[in-house]
Amino acid sequence: MSANYELKTEEDKEEQKELDKIQNLPKSNSKKIQLPQIAGIFLIIAGVLAILIWLRLFTVDIEIIEKTMEIRNTEQLGYNITSQQIKSVYNICGTIGIIMSVLAILSGFLSINKKKWGIAFIGGIPLLIIILILFTVTIIAGIAWDLLVMIILLCLGIFIILKSKNEFR
Repeated sequence: MSANYELKTEEDKEEQKELDKIQNLPKSNSKKIQLPQIAGIFLIIAGVLAILIWLRLFTVDIEIIEKTMEIRNTEQLGYNITSQQIKSVYNICGTIGIIMSVLAILSGFLSINKKKWGIAFIGGIPLLIIILILFTVTIIAGIAWDLLVMIILLCLGIFIILKSKNEFR
């Protein structure tokens, strides 16, 4: 507007007030996604994937164990292992794995909310250790791609939480 322009009507004055209000509004109302939130999403995804893998152990049937593990060969070596005992070990490992997965998921939520940096950082480490052990055992069988994805997500999540310590409350 030029300096020579004068407001002559009430409508013009109201219009000018509205324009002033619009110009004084903050430039953007959108929130920027920050590093702890990204790390939390990685940990939650890895935790959910891990729970799905551990649930597979609970669904293994005794007949499948007998077919794949050839228990007769272990008996010849002097070990008295039954398929029911192997199923019990699977159930125990699955339970421990699910507990560690839930811990990683909770740590992901803490990271998203930027609370309790230490717990958010440590929460994914036990699952990472268990998955690394499971990965080294199953890499020989060639069935470890889902575990590799979880390892990458967990490592990224833990690393990002470590780097963004100052953003936590």
